[in-house]
Amino acid sequence: MEELKVVQPDSAPRRAEAVLQISMHPNDVRHVVHILPHHLRTWSGQVDRVLVVLDVHRSRAGRYRNNAFDENLVAIRRVLNDIAGKYALDVEEVDYSADVRREISLMFFSSGELPDKAWDGGPFYAYFYGLWAGRAAYVLHMDSDMLYGGGSQSWMREAISLLEARHDLLFVAPLSGPPREDHLLLGQREMRADPDILGAYLFPTVSTRVFLFGTAQLRERVGRFRLTAPGASQRVRAAIMGNPPVALEAEAVLSRNMRANGLARMDLLGTGLGMWSLHPPYRSELFFRELPRLIERVEEGRIPEAQRGRYDIHDSMIDWSEQRRANTRSRRWFRHLKQMAERGRPVAAG
Repeated sequence: MEELKVVQPDSAPRRAEAVLQISMHPNDVRHVVHILPHHLRTWSGQVDRVLVVLDVHRSRAGRYRNNAFDENLVAIRRVLNDIAGKYALDVEEVDYSADVRREISLMFFSSGELPDKAWDGGPFYAYFYGLWAGRAAYVLHMDSDMLYGGGSQSWMREAISLLEARHDLLFVAPLSGPPREDHLLLGQREMRADPDILGAYLFPTVSTRVFLFGTAQLRERVGRFRLTAPGASQRVRAAIMGNPPVALEAEAVLSRNMRANGLARMDLLGTGLGMWSLHPPYRSELFFRELPRLIERVEEGRIPEAQRGRYDIHDSMIDWSEQRRANTRSRRWFRHLKQMAERGRPVAAG
């Protein structure tokens, strides 16, 4: 099996001003091979260190269970080794040992040991491991599938200055979607334009897709987070799928704690062409075939008007019609029942 040339936690740099931390899973390998170099081209000049955090923990059931796990793990280790040979890149695999878990729990949460997974089998502990492993005054966290346009090389400096100066903020993120001339963001709720900064918006929620936070600001403005338990129906579904019924999704926990402290996330375009993000809502063979060209279009700013103001990649860039048909309510319920039935069956090796 391919061995990953990882940086061990006890030998990693202990402190930096700004770190880019990218979370990924073996299932991500087909897009990582193209998107990770894009992340490095876009962000490495603005940070002191780039850290990939690879989670090799499996869910027992649900959409995060994967029968090709072993095959994907070999493949993603090979990809990461290859990219690390061309770029300055550190890689850590998530450490689930008791001592590390305790340290991370004490750093971020007021009580309780962190569950491995959220109630739905999605990552939970792995996200906070990544934030801890960044070991920096400022950590720019992102998921491995995000795309970025605008290319501003001053965005990190501008965002850090805002976190330091604005005591109403806990997180800053690139603008969610390429900007429109009228500055509107489409399909987003509960936002308000910042009164002082053109092209900046305030939200009462944060997404684990991408955010910048400061460790000092977190201590001063929140202290430690409180875990948020799932509701009754979610606990039942978690038990059926064999997931811990302890916590909502990581972004829901972060958002609730942020709101409870009267804080906000800011989406910031920034000066010049700024920095903005795009998220692929589906996966398809067409998406994987078109991904290199899609990245080129985003980096070069060749964006159709119908995409502007939208944070999910629009049909004007990738045709998602087949995926929408596959994602009807009845088909989602069928998949859900199938996933619940998978619990307890051994996962086939890749």
